[in-house]
Amino acid sequence: MFEVGGRMGKLAKVALVIVIILGILAIYGIISLYVGVYEGLKEVESPPSRFEVLETKIVNHDGCYPSLYVRFNTTKYTLLSIKLFTENGTLADEAFPTEGQTGVTLMLIPYGCYKNIFRPHTYTLKVFYGDRQIYSREIRVLGAKPEIRLLGISVENMTWVGYSVESMKLLVKNVGDVPLYITNTNIKVYVDEKQCPLATVEGNEVVVLPHTQKTIIISPSMCVAKKLKTKLTIEIEGYDTNYNVTFSVDLSKYLQSSK
Repeated sequence: MFEVGGRMGKLAKVALVIVIILGILAIYGIISLYVGVYEGLKEVESPPSRFEVLETKIVNHDGCYPSLYVRFNTTKYTLLSIKLFTENGTLADEAFPTEGQTGVTLMLIPYGCYKNIFRPHTYTLKVFYGDRQIYSREIRVLGAKPEIRLLGISVENMTWVGYSVESMKLLVKNVGDVPLYITNTNIKVYVDEKQCPLATVEGNEVVVLPHTQKTIIISPSMCVAKKLKTKLTIEIEGYDTNYNVTFSVDLSKYLQSSK
């Protein structure tokens, strides 16, 4: 009987030791879990140890979008976002770079394919890590600055009606810092302040990049001048304002040259 009791006592002690060991292991596991979660959260929440913008430049993105290209260097991509704001605080565009990416392109005008910027604007480039802002810089944009010279006019004498302007040859120079877009939908022609019903651009769309020039041909429809000495106005639409240039011409010169 005493032997049975002794064995039971030993088993109880062994069981107690096992329970204690299991308890210690459980506590250690819980502590390890909390430490792991904490370190993980710490890793997620801490911003990159280094983020720097290496270059910014205005580009013609996808052939028709005036955009800002940003080249950067960072040590972390998780939760990173690069945003461009207009001067009134509106978000113009944003990008979320992926691992290994070194540049993003942000549109200056939301969904602004073939949209002209003619006025100076100040944008703000901001970089966020989650909700935390880690970089901010103002970007000054002067806009497209056209310089247009009239090279020639094709004119037809419409008896009893007037003089039909069939086409105009222009030298277009862009001395600004944003691409200039001339298309069938944003070009207008006026004769003595009266708008011609339609004007088309040879090639449908012409892009004049900053500090370059192109020769273009514009063909207005039903564009009739009543007098030989007249004024021709060309208007290019922009999203912020329009560009206008007026030429005082003597159509008799072009009638003679077109014979």
